[in-house]
Amino acid sequence: VDDTLYSVLWIWNDRHKEERQEKDLLFMSMKDAYELVLDYIHNFLGEECEIIQMNAVEEDSIIKCYQEVLTDGEVWNVDEKSIKNIGDAYFFRIGCWKDGIPVYSWVEEQPANSVMDWDVSRICRAEAVVTKDGLRYFEMDNPYTIVEGESRKLEILSAKEAVDIASKSLKGQIISGEIVIDKVYLEYVLIASEGMWKPRVMRPYWTIEYTNSTETDGQMVGSKNAIRINAETGKD
Repeated sequence: VDDTLYSVLWIWNDRHKEERQEKDLLFMSMKDAYELVLDYIHNFLGEECEIIQMNAVEEDSIIKCYQEVLTDGEVWNVDEKSIKNIGDAYFFRIGCWKDGIPVYSWVEEQPANSVMDWDVSRICRAEAVVTKDGLRYFEMDNPYTIVEGESRKLEILSAKEAVDIASKSLKGQIISGEIVIDKVYLEYVLIASEGMWKPRVMRPYWTIEYTNSTETDGQMVGSKNAIRINAETGKD
């Protein structure tokens, strides 16, 4: 039932991106529900976290979405009465931080690729569902464990320097249409160990997200992309 509830809420969240409902439900305030999830996360991590997405979904919406996805064959056939007895629910997506810098989460951002795709370790984010019964579902991808070694001072490029490097890279590519830089932010990307599953290092990157707009059949169509610049070396 919990897995089905999570699947339904995930699908509802994906289908209603423009209808986010950040409000208090009767059984608990959204703030208290978030604190409950944070307390659980702190069993694994001592660092800060941030809410990436949160939604308050009422019982009627859950039942309606469940019936839709059941008909479409997208979820397991769990008795509707079991789902209905759950009541309202909060759905959270939470990103992790290290040293005050967000760690790559691949939630509402462009995926990180390297020259060899498997260089990049798994994303780092948590998802949780809270109902009147408490924390009903929790999943966390790749909580990082970095062994502290000798510290060294990092000379981090400025955002402007990173944008200048990215602009030169874009000018060197054959791209039609207009390019507009939408977001610039600093984040850690987990770089995989030889075993590919666990992170070996955290590398700081400036991420430059941009939209490439081209005209197709008389309509302007935009595609989202990103360039990530190694914040220490200016490469990659």
